[in-house]
Amino acid sequence: MPRHHRPDIGSLHRLKKLPETEFRMKTWKDHFLLPSINLENLSTTKNLLLFMHSRGRNSPGLFSTADFKSTYIGLYTSNLVLPCVTGTMITLDGNDPRTYGRLHDCGSNDHLFHEIAANRGTIVGVGLLIMTIQERILDFLRRCAELILHDIRLENPSDPFQPDPGEVVLANEGTQHSSLQTEIVEAPYRLPPRHDMSRLRSFVFAKRDEYLDEIWNLREDPAHFTETILEWAEHRHEQVRMADGNVSPQLGKKQWWEKTINTVVADAYTSFHAWNCLSKQVENLAALKDSYGDRIHDDNTLPTDYEDAILYLAFLVIQAMKRLIVKWKDGLAASPQLRTHFAIDKSTGDGYPKVPWDQQKDKFLWLLEIPLFDDIFRISVSSVTDAIDWMISTDQNNRNRLSPWLVSVVSELSLLGELQRQTSLLHERPVWTQHARPDNRRLEEYDDRIFDDTEDLIGMYQVLDNGLELVPFAMPFDKFNFPCHKRRTAITTRAMQEAEKALDKFWQHIDNHTVSICSVRFHQLFKFEIEERELARTPDWSDADAPQPTPKGKSIAEAPLEDDLASKLHFEWHDERAVSQETVATPKQKIKTRGIPGEPAPQDAGISHEAETTQEEAKIAVSKRAMKTFSILFFDDSHEAPPGELPWTEFLHAMASAGFTSQKLNGSAWIFEPTNDNLRRGIIFHEPHPVAKIRYHIARTIGRRLNRAYGWTLETFERAPKALVE
Repeated sequence: MPRHHRPDIGSLHRLKKLPETEFRMKTWKDHFLLPSINLENLSTTKNLLLFMHSRGRNSPGLFSTADFKSTYIGLYTSNLVLPCVTGTMITLDGNDPRTYGRLHDCGSNDHLFHEIAANRGTIVGVGLLIMTIQERILDFLRRCAELILHDIRLENPSDPFQPDPGEVVLANEGTQHSSLQTEIVEAPYRLPPRHDMSRLRSFVFAKRDEYLDEIWNLREDPAHFTETILEWAEHRHEQVRMADGNVSPQLGKKQWWEKTINTVVADAYTSFHAWNCLSKQVENLAALKDSYGDRIHDDNTLPTDYEDAILYLAFLVIQAMKRLIVKWKDGLAASPQLRTHFAIDKSTGDGYPKVPWDQQKDKFLWLLEIPLFDDIFRISVSSVTDAIDWMISTDQNNRNRLSPWLVSVVSELSLLGELQRQTSLLHERPVWTQHARPDNRRLEEYDDRIFDDTEDLIGMYQVLDNGLELVPFAMPFDKFNFPCHKRRTAITTRAMQEAEKALDKFWQHIDNHTVSICSVRFHQLFKFEIEERELARTPDWSDADAPQPTPKGKSIAEAPLEDDLASKLHFEWHDERAVSQETVATPKQKIKTRGIPGEPAPQDAGISHEAETTQEEAKIAVSKRAMKTFSILFFDDSHEAPPGELPWTEFLHAMASAGFTSQKLNGSAWIFEPTNDNLRRGIIFHEPHPVAKIRYHIARTIGRRLNRAYGWTLETFERAPKALVE
C-alpha cells in the first residue's frame, strides 16, 4: 500500500525522472489505479469506516463515474491503457451480478456512439477499467473486515444482516470548523455527492463580493493601496536574477513601476469582471432549474437551454482558470521565498528553474512548476491545487515557502476547481468525460458571447494602455503613509488625511483620463455593475478627541506599515517634482463616487458606514471573548490607542458567536455563511499567511467589509448572559 496521500501524483513525480522503458512499470500501476487506497488517508479515524459503509451499503453502479475519474492522471500519463472493443457497449446500472456489467452488441460504431451519447451505456474499455477498480476495492475492504472481525466466519456468517447504522459520526465531530480539504480527502470514501446549487451560488457570489470590496479598498485605504502595489512589485519577473547573476536593468525604473501600478488596477477590475460573469450565469442557471422543476431528472434528457447554461458556466470557469494560470506563471519565479531556484532567460525575459523540471527532486517545487511545463488542464487543475494545499497544510516548511500573494492565487484556482466539480454534477454525461465540456460548435458560439461580455474590459485596457502615466500620482510612496496603527493625535490625523487626499487624486486622475478617451468615468465602463459607495474618510482632529493613556504594550509597532515591504525593493526612480513639506490641514469629507467627474462631493465630515440595508437590526448577543474581538474590528481610534494583533482563531470564534458557520477553503480563504435568513449572503476572508495573526489595519478593513455587508457596528453587539454562552 502506498504510504502517502495522492500516490498517483507522487508516482507521476518519480516517473518523470525514469527512462521511458520503466515508465509503465507494474510497480506503479496500482498508484494510478487505486489512489484512494493509501496509508496516510486510511489510517485516520474516519476514512476506513466511511469506505466500508459506503461500498458495503450501496450498489457499485453509483460509484462508476467517480471510480473512473480517479484514474484520470494514470490515463493521461499512459500508465493505464484502455482496451479497444468496437461495436459493443457495457452497462453499469444493474443491482446484481447477472445485470451489472452486461455487454450489448450495437452492430455498428455509429449506433454505438449514438447510444453512448444518450448515456445508455459506456465503451467496453472504460467499463472494464471501472469493474477492475471496484473488484480491487471490494476485495481490499473484505480483507480489512476479516482482520477486524477475525472471530467471525464471514464466508457463511451466522449473525443476521445488520440494518444500516446511518452516517458515520465520530464523538468529537462538530467541535472543529469544516474544511473543503477534508471534503475532498473524504470524497473517495463516501457515496458520490449530488449537485448543490445553493453551495455553488454561495461560493460564486462571496468571491464576486470580495473583489468588489477589493476595488473599493484600493480607493479607500492608502495603506492597503501601497501594500498591494509593493506585493505585486515583489512578484514581477524582473526581481529574478539572470543566469549570469545580474539583475534586470529595468528593475526599479519609472517604466517598471508604471507597469506594476497599471497591473494592480487591471487585475482588480478584471478579477471582479470574471466573477461577476460567473455570478450572473449561476443566477441564470438557478432560475432555469427552478422553472423546470421535476422535468430535470437524471433519467431525462436535459432541456436544451438548461444544458446550454451548464456548459456555458463550465466554459466560463475554464476561462477564469486560464487567466489565473497565467498569473501563477508570471509570479511563481519571482516569489521571494522561491526566486533563488529560478533564473531569467535573456532572450524571452521569462523565468525558468535552474534544475530541469523532469529532474526536480523537490516534490513541492515540482508541483508548483507544473503550469510552466505541462498542460495543467490535462493533469487536472483541481488535482494539482488539492495536492499543493495538502502539502502546505501538513508541512510548515512548505507553508513558509509560499508568499501570501501566491497562496491567494492557489486559493482562487482551488475554488474554481470546486466550481468545476459542482458544475459537472449538474450535467449527466458519458462516464469517461472528466468535466462538462461544450462541443466545437458551442465553443465558437461561446467565444463570441464572451467577447461581447468583455466589452467593458476592452474599454478599460484602452484607458490603461493609452498614456495614463500613473507613476507621478502614486510615487513616492511616502505620500500614502497612513499611520492608522498609531495613537490618534493632531499630527497622525493630518498624515492620514493627506494620504487619503493623495489617493483620491490618483483615482481622480484615472477618472479624468477615462473621460478624455471614452467620455465616461472609469466605473461607468463596467455598465454600472459596480455599485456606488461612499468612501470612509478620517474626520478632523479635535482637542476633545485626545485619547486617554493606555497600558504599556497595548499599541503595536510605531513604524509605518509600508516600510517593511518597501525596504525590500530596489528603487532607482524618484519623482523629479519635490513634494512640499508644507501641507495645509483641510477638513476631510466623504468622497462620493457618483456625480460629475472632477467635482468634489458635498462636505460631510466623519466616517461613513454604508451597509446593504438601512433597517435597524436587532442586537446580536455574543460571548465576552467575541465582544473583545468585535471591539477591535470596529475600533474607535479617536479615543484610545489602537490594539495589537488579533489571532485568527479569535476572529473565527467571534464569527461563530455571531451566528456564522465557517469553512476553510483551500489556500488562505475562509467562507463565512450566516445562519440567520435575514443575512442573505456569505463573505470570504483570508487567513494571514504564514503567521495567522491579523494586523490592526487589516482588522480595520475587515470591520468595514462587515459593516457594508451586514450593517454591523460595535453597537450591533451586546454581551450574552453567561448562562446562555455556556
